[in-house]
Amino acid sequence: MVQLIVRLATSASHLSNALNSSAHEVVLMNIAQANAVRVTDGLIGTLQQMNETVMSALVDINSTATRVNQTIGTNLYSFSSNLLSLASAVVLSCESDHIPPPRPSIHTV
Repeated sequence: MVQLIVRLATSASHLSNALNSSAHEVVLMNIAQANAVRVTDGLIGTLQQMNETVMSALVDINSTATRVNQTIGTNLYSFSSNLLSLASAVVLSCESDHIPPPRPSIHTV
């Protein structure tokens, strides 16, 4: 009978230790879960900031591209206009160089 009580007490002790160990593991899992939630929240915040930064950069890039296109368009128009003026001046110069001199009048008496 004493041996039975000793075995029962030992079993109870083992069960108590197992429950304490399980409770400790549950506490550690809860801590790990809380840490995972904090990390996830931090990642979400970081991703939102990165998204805002990228969107802002895209707006800046679009603005710059628009200004560059406008400048190119203005410069191209100016270049074309100057080229046409030069071509016109060359044509006028060539035409004035090829105008035959007036012929002397032939008087017949």
